[in-house]
Amino acid sequence: MKKLILLITIPILLFIQCKQSPPEESIGTPIKAPKVSPILSKDTIVIADDLLNQWEVNLRDYALDKNNKFRVQKEPFPNRHDPKQVDTIVVLNSNSEQFVFYKSKVSMMLQSAKITNPKLKLAGQLSLGKSKSELTFLEQGKAVDQIIVQDEMDLMHYTFTFDENQKLNQLKYVGYVD
Repeated sequence: MKKLILLITIPILLFIQCKQSPPEESIGTPIKAPKVSPILSKDTIVIADDLLNQWEVNLRDYALDKNNKFRVQKEPFPNRHDPKQVDTIVVLNSNSEQFVFYKSKVSMMLQSAKITNPKLKLAGQLSLGKSKSELTFLEQGKAVDQIIVQDEMDLMHYTFTFDENQKLNQLKYVGYVD
């Protein structure tokens, strides 16, 4: 009798188990691996977008300040979305700074910058000549000469280069322009 009950119960349990729907997490779109930045390394730090955005505003305001004297170069550039429209790449140069802007009919966006001028000040008391220990957003104790700081979406990043005395001597910015 026990054998008969087992023979009937086991197939029923297997049948019921096979009929159950898959776990909820596998329903719908497949889970994708998170995007890994090509620049992401052990020396990359991801920090709050609001500070990085403020730095971008500071760079833009500094570059477009009429009191700063820059050599200006302009080159036409085809618009990616409208083949009939021609935009402009605007490069502002000095001995210690270079700013590259993408200018369309509706906006002028900072595309990149390279700074070696200590008079430029950014939000959070950031300026060239500061020691690595003074930059509170950086992980202290790393003996590297370059650190990359990026936003969470990897739409912009800053490369900080330090000299042999661990003083910030160059800042590079690369932003996303579409």
